[in-house]
Amino acid sequence: MQPIMLVYTAKIPSHRRMFSRSDSSIKGTFTVNPFLKIPAEILPPLRRNETEVDRKNLRLEVENGGIDVDLYIVGEPPNTYAPIPRTTIHLGLFGAKENSGTFPIVARIHTPSPSRPSFHLTAKALDGYVLFHLPRSYHGIIAINCSAGDLNNHIALSIGMYENSTILSETGQTRSYFVGEMGDWSRDGDKIELTMYNGKVFLQYEDEGKKDWSRKKGWFS
Repeated sequence: MQPIMLVYTAKIPSHRRMFSRSDSSIKGTFTVNPFLKIPAEILPPLRRNETEVDRKNLRLEVENGGIDVDLYIVGEPPNTYAPIPRTTIHLGLFGAKENSGTFPIVARIHTPSPSRPSFHLTAKALDGYVLFHLPRSYHGIIAINCSAGDLNNHIALSIGMYENSTILSETGQTRSYFVGEMGDWSRDGDKIELTMYNGKVFLQYEDEGKKDWSRKKGWFS
């Protein structure tokens, strides 16, 4: 079955949303303000084995389809000395492995406010490509796990991202980068965790336009 496309545009910022689709793709714009006060009665139901601590501000999951979204993280932190929780986002693909190579994850992350909250993005891909456009304000860890191994054939960074990042650790299937200066980062800072099988991931800043080096390598064709 060919996946259909579901397009969503969030004109009003949300606090917590969950979208799950089968045999369809999700494409659109989502705006998340983690400081909005939402009555517990209208929050999405907790998933099996999920607690309030595990609940994401935004969760997008697709079976036999792809994800292509613009994500806006907005909101001014309150004037308080209390720790400010990270905005939490999950993007996940699952389905039949024989079709998985055609399903991408593309996420363009925008943070209009310089005083934005930090965010924690988790993503699970299959054999398709993953493309993340990150804001220049991104400051933190990017951890990538690729079951196929041979990480140099599966991970590529733009010039800007490469020049501003350091490899923290590497094993046969996992590589971790730190983007920005390490000195003033805290454990509640920005973090991205990506798990994929035999896919390819490309990382770039959002203002680098369409300078997609991965195409020069024959990726994403």
